[in-house]
Amino acid sequence: MKRKANKIFLTALIVIAAVAACDRVFYFMFFSRRLYERDPELGWRPKRNFSYVNRQRDSEGRPYTVRITTNEHGFRSWGDVNSKKIKIFFIGDSYTGDPFVSDEDAYFERAGQLLGAEVFAFGAGGYGTLQELLALRKYAGIIRPDVVVLQMCHNDLDNNSYLLEAGSITTDQKNFRPYWHKEEIVFRYPGFHIYKFLFKYSRIFRWFDHVTQVVRFRMYNGCYPPDKTMEEKARTDELWRQAEHITKGLLAEMARSLPENVQKIAFMDSPYRQEWWAKLITSAGFIVLPEPALAVEAAAREGVVVRVSDKAHWSPAGHRIAGEALARALAEIIKY
Repeated sequence: MKRKANKIFLTALIVIAAVAACDRVFYFMFFSRRLYERDPELGWRPKRNFSYVNRQRDSEGRPYTVRITTNEHGFRSWGDVNSKKIKIFFIGDSYTGDPFVSDEDAYFERAGQLLGAEVFAFGAGGYGTLQELLALRKYAGIIRPDVVVLQMCHNDLDNNSYLLEAGSITTDQKNFRPYWHKEEIVFRYPGFHIYKFLFKYSRIFRWFDHVTQVVRFRMYNGCYPPDKTMEEKARTDELWRQAEHITKGLLAEMARSLPENVQKIAFMDSPYRQEWWAKLITSAGFIVLPEPALAVEAAAREGVVVRVSDKAHWSPAGHRIAGEALARALAEIIKY
C-alpha cells in the first residue's frame, strides 16, 4: 500500500513538473514579450520600464521591425513636464499602445514633432473609455497638459458596456475590465474566479483562450454571435442604446475632470459612422477631428499600404499620415 502511494505521489510530481515545464515553454514562445501586465484598477496596463523589439508585417505581408520602450509610468512617450512648450497628452487604446509601430514612428510622435510640442502618450490594446478616464485622472495632475487628445475606436461602445460586452468572444478583456455600471465602477469577477486564476498563472490556458477567441471570431465574422430571433435583436438594440448613454457620460466626465483652459480633442480610428460619432463626442464637451481617419482612408484608396496584417490597425505609413493630418488640424486649434 505504501509503495502504491509513493508511486502515485511520484507520478503526480512528474505530471506537475511536465506541465510547469510546458507552461514555461509557452511563456517564452508566446508571452514573454507582451507589453501589458495586470492592474487592480485598470484591469491591465502597459508594463513599466519595458523594452520590446519584434517583427511585424503590413497588410501586403512585408516585414518591418517594431521597437517600443516605456518609462516608469508605462508611457511610450514622456516629455518634460516642466517645459514651456505646449504639452499634449495623448491617450487611447490599441492604436496608441499596441506594438504595431515603433515609438518614433507613432502618430503621436509625428504630430508632436510637427507642432514642436512636448508629447506624453499612454494607451493599451482593448481599453474602453472608463480605463482611459481613470488613467487620465491618474496622470493629468503630474503632466499638467495644455491639450488632451483622446484617440477613440469604433468598438468603444462595446468596451464600455457591462451587459453588451457580456455576449462578446473577448473573454480576457471582459473578465478583467472595469465597467461603469449602475453608477459605480464594477468588475465582472471582483474576487477569485477560476478563469482569472488560470489566465494569470497558466500560459497554456492563455494560449488556448486566445485560439478559441480567434476561431469564434472567424465563425461569427465578428466579436458577437448573430441574433437569432426578433426578441434577441430588440434586446441587443436596447443594449447598444445604453452603451451610447454610458459612453457619452464617461466622455463628459473626462471633460469635467480637466481644467477649463485645457483643450479637449478627440479623433476616431476610421470614418465609420463619422457624423454619429461626431455628434456624440461634441455633445460631451470635446472637439472632434475627422482629419486623421479621413487622411488614412484617402491614402488607402490611392494604393498606400496604411494597415498592418490584421487589416485594421495602422502601419508605419498609416501612423505617419494620421499624425501629419492630426498636426495640421491641431495647429488650427492650439494657441501658442
